[in-house]
Amino acid sequence: CWTAGLVDALPASLATWLLLRRGFSVNSAAAGFAKGTLAGLAGITMLELHCPNFEAPHVMVWHIAVLPISGAVGMLVASKTRAYGRQRAARR
Repeated sequence: CWTAGLVDALPASLATWLLLRRGFSVNSAAAGFAKGTLAGLAGITMLELHCPNFEAPHVMVWHIAVLPISGAVGMLVASKTRAYGRQRAARR
């Protein structure tokens, strides 16, 4: 379930990026975390609709783990792309 949720969060993260890329962000890491969290919510939604296992430990671990992992990946990608953009601008 964890892998399925993260795989479903990937297209949602790309759609979120396309919608929010034009916005002004003071803190790119926080914006990346918000984008990743929105993508993680899409992954959790898919899991809750399609997973046949409703046992509490399964849902608490494998379904909910999608959200913080997606948020952390979004924050990491945003901070790395910002650092790459600064390096590229310094070379010019």
